[in-house]
Amino acid sequence: MKLLVTEKAISIEEYNDFETTIGTKLGYAFKAFYLKNNGGVPTHEYFGEFTVQVFSPIKYGEWTIEEKHKNFRKHNPDKLNYLPFGHDSGGNPYLLNFIKGTIHILYMGDEDLTFVANSFEELINGLTLEMDADA
Repeated sequence: MKLLVTEKAISIEEYNDFETTIGTKLGYAFKAFYLKNNGGVPTHEYFGEFTVQVFSPIKYGEWTIEEKHKNFRKHNPDKLNYLPFGHDSGGNPYLLNFIKGTIHILYMGDEDLTFVANSFEELINGLTLEMDADA
């Protein structure tokens, strides 16, 4: 899977500053992915029944993860252990759980999260060109 329309690459120092800012380490798969691609539009966008339209950049560009994180915490004080890192075609945010490492989506108008994947690595390695017909 490749990403199109990526932002300027971030350095290891910028990534480490980002983890310091949000107050947690996000795991090897997340770090490796973002050091290689600072966000972008995936060529393979389907994960089962879910669609990943964009991975937000950590820095640079519009609506960065840093900005989304600050806004998400402000509007969702009951979900402080989650980091928004992308969204689907409807603008619904994909969230990484800091504690468990699991991936969820929060549909607009819902308060409950929908489980997506056991890990960020499972999500990115499971993206396909076509939607799973059995999902």
